Amino acid sequence: MIVPALALSCLAAGAPSSRRLPPQITTLDGKTYNGVVEQAEAVYPDGIVIRYQPAEGGQAVPGGIAQAKLKFRDLPEELQHMFGYEAKSATEFEVREAKATGEWLQAQAAEEGAIRRYMDLAEMHRALAGDADASYAVAMDSSGKVSACLASVMSPSPTRSSTGRNTSRRRLRPRARWS
Repeated sequence: MIVPALALSCLAAGAPSSRRLPPQITTLDGKTYNGVVEQAEAVYPDGIVIRYQPAEGGQAVPGGIAQAKLKFRDLPEELQHMFGYEAKSATEFEVREAKATGEWLQAQAAEEGAIRRYMDLAEMHRALAGDADASYAVAMDSSGKVSACLASVMSPSPTRSSTGRNTSRRRLRPRARWS
């Protein structure tokens, strides 16, 4: 069966389908989906997303609705043909999706690393100055080891000297070292 180019572009985009699904779909491995909504939620080169009525203990869950992506390779030939399934296109799509997912996971790991470094800096600040505003020098050597030296602390509530000058910022010798 030849699928027009426009239909293929819709398949790649995960577009909804106007094709009517049967009320019950049984995959090749024997899993049955009952109460299938007539229209697929989305169609991809490797499968379709359906909505169906979930079952619990063999009984339909009243008012329940579930969603599943069914791979074309697991569906009967009739449904594969209905949606223009091509094994080669599905495999290429899955490879692209796996690559994109891997890249996304790497980006998430990098972001989590940045958040971890920020949390480490906050912990270092608490170790050096508690909850007060403070100035300190932070350095990182070529191996990535971080060290810090407290320079000054501003107490949380300003204090005034007998002359009326704000003395809340006081210079300190380095009193704490974090590494």
